[in-house]
Amino acid sequence: MNKILPALLTTAAVLVAGAGTAQAATTDYYFTQGSTMKIVDHEPFGANAVKTVDLSHVYVGRITGDGTTKTLKFSRCAGGEVRFEISLDITRRDGSVNKFDADAFLYEGASCSSSDLDGYLFGPMGQYFYTRPTVGDTGTLTMKVNNTKEGGDSASTSFQLYGKPVY
Repeated sequence: MNKILPALLTTAAVLVAGAGTAQAATTDYYFTQGSTMKIVDHEPFGANAVKTVDLSHVYVGRITGDGTTKTLKFSRCAGGEVRFEISLDITRRDGSVNKFDADAFLYEGASCSSSDLDGYLFGPMGQYFYTRPTVGDTGTLTMKVNNTKEGGDSASTSFQLYGKPVY
């Protein structure tokens, strides 16, 4: 019994110390309540196809480990031919700071899978923000992209993310 108690205490101390390290390094991200995406497929004759997507509480992805970057993409389509895609790069700078870079792309063609890029917002024009992995909500990002090649198609999004540490 005298040998078992110290062994149990040592094992418990290792498990507790290890759990603290893991929770700081892993965070799951979700869209907050009220996050939306709106896509307008402009039609020269007849009504425009408009799709508003509620992104509330949709799982975005997980970031783990310092110095890592993960690209998360999500897209929706309206009118069978206009697709709006958001690309979100999450970089874990260190155990206490994440950087989020958001880029937006508008595709218009014969179907929702068209690769005909007709509008974008990225690089210096894109948006970014910093947050701590243990902080709940992030800043709000609002982005709008217009079809600059043809027609009056457009898409916009306004969202926040919240992080949940993984234990």
